[in-house]
Amino acid sequence: MIKDIVAQVRAKLSDEEQSKVSDLLSQITREESNILGDLSNANHESKTRKDKIRELQSKLEDDSDSKDDYEGKLGKLKDQIEELKGFKTQLDDFKSNELKESTNAFNKIITSLTVEETDPKYETYQKVLGKLVLAEDDKELTAEQIKANLTIYEYAKEFGGLDINEENFEDGKNQKGSRPEVKDDPLDAFGK
Repeated sequence: MIKDIVAQVRAKLSDEEQSKVSDLLSQITREESNILGDLSNANHESKTRKDKIRELQSKLEDDSDSKDDYEGKLGKLKDQIEELKGFKTQLDDFKSNELKESTNAFNKIITSLTVEETDPKYETYQKVLGKLVLAEDDKELTAEQIKANLTIYEYAKEFGGLDINEENFEDGKNQKGSRPEVKDDPLDAFGK
């Protein structure tokens, strides 16, 4: 380009004119080389930047898709959390109802367990009663204590320690309507 023009100018100049402008023409040729080198570098940098911009735009689009995916998953997880909260509420209600039923069953049983001291089974009744955990003062029994008491009662009934006809219970009281005296350690085994 410029080198060609400089070559044409040199060809048209005489030797004497060439010697006067030769340095200037050489400098023009060098500057052209520098400019072309700078332009080549700028083009390369521009290409690199464009590639980087394309890469970042692609990543941004992928991230946007990922964000949409995550938002969808987050929505599903929130729905599942709400569903689990509903199940937890149902479970809590079930446990509460079960505790009430167990408490009522235990109260019905404990208020009916009375035997006269002259009864041949009096000692057996006292041993069974001694194994039961009873509420002290105004404290309520825990669900575990109530379940353990019901288990003890069922074992005693199964092994013949109790022969109470539960159909005769009326509002948690037996025919005598009294509550037995409880002795011994309630956590002891039956083998006393």
